Amino acid sequence: MEQAPLDVDTAPALAPGDSGSSALTVLPGPAQPQPRSAAPVKSGLLEGTFRRLASLPQWVRERLYPQPARDLSRAYAQHPGLRNLAVQAARVASIGKSENLLMAKTEGALDQSVGSLRNVVRQTGINPDTFDRKIAGDQGIGGPEIPLDQVRVEGISDPQFAHAYLNAAAVLDQLNGLSAALDHVPLTAPVSAASFDKSSGFGPRVDPFTRRYAFHPGIDFAGPWGAMVHATAPGVVVFAGYRGGYGNMVEVDHGYGIHTRYGHLSAITVRVGTQIGKGAGLGRVGSTGRSTGPHVHYEVWYDNTVKNPNNFIEAGRHVL
Repeated sequence: MEQAPLDVDTAPALAPGDSGSSALTVLPGPAQPQPRSAAPVKSGLLEGTFRRLASLPQWVRERLYPQPARDLSRAYAQHPGLRNLAVQAARVASIGKSENLLMAKTEGALDQSVGSLRNVVRQTGINPDTFDRKIAGDQGIGGPEIPLDQVRVEGISDPQFAHAYLNAAAVLDQLNGLSAALDHVPLTAPVSAASFDKSSGFGPRVDPFTRRYAFHPGIDFAGPWGAMVHATAPGVVVFAGYRGGYGNMVEVDHGYGIHTRYGHLSAITVRVGTQIGKGAGLGRVGSTGRSTGPHVHYEVWYDNTVKNPNNFIEAGRHVL
């Protein structure tokens, strides 16, 4: 059996406030910039006047109209156009507030989705911050840093709305990257739960051959001889053959520093270099190598450290 660093933390702690459960929120798509008005504004002297009035600071408007409401009512009676002007100005102000509120809610929903996915990563035992850095490293990104408040968006004249829009777009980009990376994280079991039993867990146990205490770096799933063993995430086959105590073994590189191993197979059905999808058949259950009966020995590795596969499977129950 190959020696390697061991991760014996079988129940990774959640960050304060985490409940241990996650929900994968699926959004219909990126939010589109909203128009500054619900309908085209008619041209004309009165309309131009109320637009300029609505854009004035509040303290200026108060100086223009310092009289109490009864005086305004008298003015409205004498000049009906002023009432329409006030109504239209209030409508424009309301539209602006609604747009900013909508964009803020969109950003909040995206933030919540990012938090949910980060919690799934955390439940596997992987630090989501280091995983984020791996995503950035694998994508090859960089460039100068320009604060969002210095960016102007064509077609958006309201700086507050533009800033909210850019914030939401940045969070959406983070969500897309994390979601794509999470597809490569093995969050399922390699065999059907209905036909297999977990015969040995991850961690210290009595070795079945020596009867001494030893560390078991994976999970054993006992089941029917010849049943198909499936890849738990997409990736590339990097080993397919006989390896010591593993017997016939397949190893898959899923990217982002994640590997899985499937041991004691009676037959191997893939070759090194094969691109495989999630659920692809890798081989058949057997008892080759250091084994007492038909089962598949399943391991998960991250950054050359063996991890507890059960944490990954349990995390997957919240999103699959």
